[in-house]
Amino acid sequence: AKSPPVDAAGNASAPAVISEEKKDDTVANVPASRASTANSKKDKKKKGDDFIIARHVSDFGHVVLGQTRKRTFKITNTSALGQLSWVFDKNLLAGTGFSLEPEKVVRLPENQSVSFNVTFAAKKNFALGEREVVVPLEVKNGPSMVIILRANVTVPELTVSQDSVDFGAVWIGQSKRVYIQLKNISPVNADWDFKKAMGNIKDELKFRIEPRGGMLAPGQCTNVSVEF
Repeated sequence: AKSPPVDAAGNASAPAVISEEKKDDTVANVPASRASTANSKKDKKKKGDDFIIARHVSDFGHVVLGQTRKRTFKITNTSALGQLSWVFDKNLLAGTGFSLEPEKVVRLPENQSVSFNVTFAAKKNFALGEREVVVPLEVKNGPSMVIILRANVTVPELTVSQDSVDFGAVWIGQSKRVYIQLKNISPVNADWDFKKAMGNIKDELKFRIEPRGGMLAPGQCTNVSVEF
């Protein structure tokens, strides 16, 4: 195994520090692509690379299917080894939805920093659930570090307290109101609205639904009145 650098007290220290600079939650549509190799958790090991000095986790949290998230991080050369160089293995990210830019850094001086972007695109053909990729950051003439990329692919999901409404007997000239409840059982916000009814439009006019739409936070419920 490689001998790690040490500080003044003789303790092993990482050759570089990774810190988050900016988190961009802007979302966009992502086109479907070929099936991906999800949940890849295997470290690619080479001879002499069995010593991991530090791990950094980049967790994108819940990402809705068809959307993308982006984060910006900074790597600072904090070692006494002089200039640092490394290359991210692009093959490890193929088909996972994750991407890293730039892939290569050459001769980063001591106490200097470089920014890089991590993007996760939850493509529409991805299976729902957690995804994780371990990316080695192998520093020349120094110990290895790893960056763990995580995301949970999900979709908004609502439950309805009942899928049919029976008003029973209603007197002529009178009205009757029934309530149903909607609940967001997903870990992300859910926008909802009632579309136009199928069938005879004249029949739809005999019913009134309030409210007809809205947004529910995870675990939140709302009551909807249906009047005939």
